[in-house]
Amino acid sequence: IHHIVADSMGIHLLYKRLCEIYGAFVNGQDVPEPKLPSQQIIITADQEYRGGSDFTCDHLYWKNKLKNLPGPLPLYGEVNNNDIKRSHRAEFPLDTGLYDKLHELVSSPRYSCQTENITLFNLLLTAYAVFLYRITRRTNFLIGVPHQNRRGLLRATPGLTTQQVPVMITINCDESFYSLYKKIKNESEETAHHSRYPVPNPRNQVYNIVFNFHNRQY
Repeated sequence: IHHIVADSMGIHLLYKRLCEIYGAFVNGQDVPEPKLPSQQIIITADQEYRGGSDFTCDHLYWKNKLKNLPGPLPLYGEVNNNDIKRSHRAEFPLDTGLYDKLHELVSSPRYSCQTENITLFNLLLTAYAVFLYRITRRTNFLIGVPHQNRRGLLRATPGLTTQQVPVMITINCDESFYSLYKKIKNESEETAHHSRYPVPNPRNQVYNIVFNFHNRQY
């Protein structure tokens, strides 16, 4: 299904419901009534947000944040200025050995934040930022990051709640990995407070790189 119907959390909820139905058929049982809330909840929540003070606050935040843009990254030595909707996806699955090493870092007090998932996200985003710095030599750039924006009943509602917003990356040439991690962690947390706002990205000139982190069992 298209993302306009459901984001990754929405797909997870639909899979879960499909398992309930399939399991009931296999075991000769009655299909349980669906416990999924109506998608109208998503529509209503979005309408309330756009008509409220949070939307105004987020609009001012992003207006100030994006005043002096560093411009998109020159990938393969050039910047594409066309209005391209199709993206090139580079997947990097974590093998067991690497995941175990990352899990050690996630568990250490030095790196840990609210949850293991958030810590792992920030660690991998930092590594990604270092990689982009190495191949472009740019010390200032933005990375687009999808946020699910699910609170309350929205956590249980299939559909699309995700917005993609940019995270500002600033790297000093003599920076340690840990000092960069702390900066990205703080920037990521601040950005998350304003992640419901539909940040415009005309012709991919605000950012042209996305970090999409998946850590969910299907």
